[in-house]
Amino acid sequence: MLAIPYNMGYTVYNSQYYKVNTMVANLKSCYNTNDGTFLWEAEPTFTGKERDDFLKCCQYHSVLHTCVNSAASETLVNELEIFARSQYNQRVYGDGDLQDNNNGAGRYPTKMLLTILILKEHANISFKEVFERCLYDLRFRYALGIENVHYPVPKLRTIKAFSQLVNSFNEKKTAELGEKYSIYNEILRNLAASTISYFGKENYTTTVRVDSTPLGSNIAYQSRVEIVTSVLKSFLNRLPYEDVLKLSLQKRADEWEKMLVVLGLGGKRLSYETEDAGMPIIKWLGYCIALIIEDVENKVIEEIPEYKLLERVFLEQFSLIEPGEPSLKAGKDISADSLQNQNDPDASYRKKYDTPVRGESANVAEFVAEHETTTDENGNEVREQKAPHVITSVDVDTATANDTDFLAPAVDAAKKIADECDHKVGVVQGDGGYSGVGPKKEMEDKGVSLVTTELKGKEATFSYKLQEDGTVLVTDRSNSDNTYTAVPVNTRDGSRKWKFTAPDENGKEKSRYITERNLEIQEIREMQKDVTGETKKLRNNVEATVRELKRGLYNGKIRYCGILRILFALSAKAVGIQTRRIFNFSKRYGIDLPALCQNWK
Repeated sequence: MLAIPYNMGYTVYNSQYYKVNTMVANLKSCYNTNDGTFLWEAEPTFTGKERDDFLKCCQYHSVLHTCVNSAASETLVNELEIFARSQYNQRVYGDGDLQDNNNGAGRYPTKMLLTILILKEHANISFKEVFERCLYDLRFRYALGIENVHYPVPKLRTIKAFSQLVNSFNEKKTAELGEKYSIYNEILRNLAASTISYFGKENYTTTVRVDSTPLGSNIAYQSRVEIVTSVLKSFLNRLPYEDVLKLSLQKRADEWEKMLVVLGLGGKRLSYETEDAGMPIIKWLGYCIALIIEDVENKVIEEIPEYKLLERVFLEQFSLIEPGEPSLKAGKDISADSLQNQNDPDASYRKKYDTPVRGESANVAEFVAEHETTTDENGNEVREQKAPHVITSVDVDTATANDTDFLAPAVDAAKKIADECDHKVGVVQGDGGYSGVGPKKEMEDKGVSLVTTELKGKEATFSYKLQEDGTVLVTDRSNSDNTYTAVPVNTRDGSRKWKFTAPDENGKEKSRYITERNLEIQEIREMQKDVTGETKKLRNNVEATVRELKRGLYNGKIRYCGILRILFALSAKAVGIQTRRIFNFSKRYGIDLPALCQNWK
């Protein structure tokens, strides 16, 4: 590890050369021209909060350098480098700085390139900005472990090519493992295990808290007409010319020419009600797609992503009553999982708190540190952490995914970390969205207790209790003397349902029905009554992590598309957040930072 001093200074400092939150405009006065090393011990001419903030930022980036170099294991780096070599040999990426023809090694260390992407996501900046800051910003150069200003940094094209390389590596590993994979989730897992080991497992509870949030994808809203036209146009552009000539629709000159005109106009210049030959234009486009799908017999074409997307759009937007006669589905029959934009096939629609979201949903899990209560000089109780909280995993799925779908992967990731540092997972805690009899049983099978906060909404008017004879005992909550017996009734879908009769507000007898979901909700509410206020407060703190992950997003929209690409970005950002926690905790409680860097494993 580089011996990076912390009492930094410069021979000359001028506000026009450096501002804490901007680029360094001139570095000549900051380093020794003989050997290029920074003159750290020189007395700085700038003082006050600006200097303190700058030094603090440099110290944080030094800790980031240490953590990433430790958490990015040699096995992980070697696997990525082998993949990069194979991709370079296939000329997938033509950047010579990633792979050299002579020895197959890259010009820049892989860990340095991984760190650059973490800096990019944590600061929420573009590729161009991170490149410029690696050139001129001393804080970023600290994170890269560069003490000599003559040492070159990766070019802009190299950073972009490496980002593409990591994304392809994640896709390859996802296909091999059969589950979502991100190299930064692996780095985060190693960092979490190191954190627990360094600060002591006795300073961590066995509780893992989870929370999820919707994320808007980097896509524009499209109407149904725009979705159909854009997908059809994309497929025709991708289709080889000799296969275009085989389409029966192409031989119908008038209709083929008309379709090309429609696609040329684009969906934005066509309204949903626009009619042609007595039918809405979108229905006519469905007729064209049906003919194209019938004509495609080439197995190679069927594997083209654009063709699969065309089939998906047709099945989502149309129903085929008779061959060659598609019928347009009503808006209410369109699933929330339907295609929102061809640029992000993974995006789906969700409305949360009256805010529509077209994109994905992210979930974060973290180990909770122990607390101790002390008394300050004024006699007030002060609650202090014994260690920094530890992010264990980040997960991403479609916006329509249920919160309970994230539980099992989050617990499995936390258990892997716990096994590495001889710790354990005893409780997983979330809000009401994670509740349910099924998830509770699933967690019990894993040896973990599920604790959730209260469900939203008021309690039902009646309480229910399933009897041994299959009936349900119904009790009025406002008057326990009023009890009723609900008897099973037949249903078309085979689900269990009960019926009973009770008076309404006007005293008139009214038939009421009970479903299995009603019984499940009541059971969940009964379990949640045992949750104490202190436990509820413990879960609430995980929302701070969610806010950090979403910091810098404009209108809650991330700048990427696709589940794996968003997972890549969020997990990289989580590494930066976790390092910041380690740094802040160390500064607050007087832990020697150089010693921390040297002793970190």
